[in-house]
Amino acid sequence: MRAIDNTMGRGVTHIHPDSHQAAIANGCEVHPDAQIGNFCRIFRSYIGPNANIGNGVTIGGNSEVDCTIGDDTRVQSGALLYHGVHIGSLCFIGPRCTTTNDCLPDATGRDWSHRFRETHILDGVNIGASVTILCGVTIGKGARIGIGSLVLKDVQPRWVAYGSPAHHVRPIPTIAGGKVKVNP
Repeated sequence: MRAIDNTMGRGVTHIHPDSHQAAIANGCEVHPDAQIGNFCRIFRSYIGPNANIGNGVTIGGNSEVDCTIGDDTRVQSGALLYHGVHIGSLCFIGPRCTTTNDCLPDATGRDWSHRFRETHILDGVNIGASVTILCGVTIGKGARIGIGSLVLKDVQPRWVAYGSPAHHVRPIPTIAGGKVKVNP
């Protein structure tokens, strides 16, 4: 792994050598096997091995709180993953997926640390296009979220959820010993 460092001062961003116009801020750690798309903006984040970040993705923000993108995770074009979002390994984040991190937005610029909530997307999660995820939510391991959903509450591991607001629709079957089991 290599840490991206820029000594040009005042947090000026670094243009990733493998990408056209991708801005990666000081303090980011991007694995050498990760692929970063064009016109991405990445702040104070960790990007794991074989992660693939699509064009125009924003990850992180101007805060001390980091974002993490796990190994072999795919983040499609146009996604907005604000600081405090932690994504596990082998996940798929659909195009234009949006996360939030402030449970009560306020335009006055006052201290908002008491309103900040982290979001956790655990290993093996698949999220469809144009999904919005409220801050403070945990999406369980292996869950699937349908296209255009609004996720306001936690999603249980290995469940399909969709809708506005998203609700649990059905468990995802597992195969053990050649037999299909539904959330044993």
